[in-house]
Amino acid sequence: LMALSEAGEGGGGAIGVLRMGKTMRIARLSRCIRMLRMTRMLKLRGVLDKVGDAFIPGSVTTTMAILKLMSVYAAMVHFLACLWYAVGMECHDQGLVSWLEPMLATHDTKLAIYATSFHWVVAQFTPCPHNFHPQNAWERCFAILVV
Repeated sequence: LMALSEAGEGGGGAIGVLRMGKTMRIARLSRCIRMLRMTRMLKLRGVLDKVGDAFIPGSVTTTMAILKLMSVYAAMVHFLACLWYAVGMECHDQGLVSWLEPMLATHDTKLAIYATSFHWVVAQFTPCPHNFHPQNAWERCFAILVV
């Protein structure tokens, strides 16, 4: 590589190769420093967990864990409810019969349609009854993917 650099630049390429080597060493050094920081963060998390166990009652920790799980569940259900609504609207716009037909015919509000979508998604994960079912192949495929 150095011979090629020197031939291409009339002998001044050796300095470029040395600079590139120095740059690579600096990049490796910065990568090592980042790895050390990550290791320190993991150790810090362990220390904070021990401090939390010592000063925070178990009931608070359990309540926070449950709230975290419920928040993740609610976010997932919201996302799927929005997708279920989008699939229904797209099918309706293409002229297919959709689960939205009865709601659109009665001019229900967006909130009512969202609540129905949310309820449909919750019903997919629990033994909860619901009145709206897939009406075409696209909605059926989405329902299968959700389950």
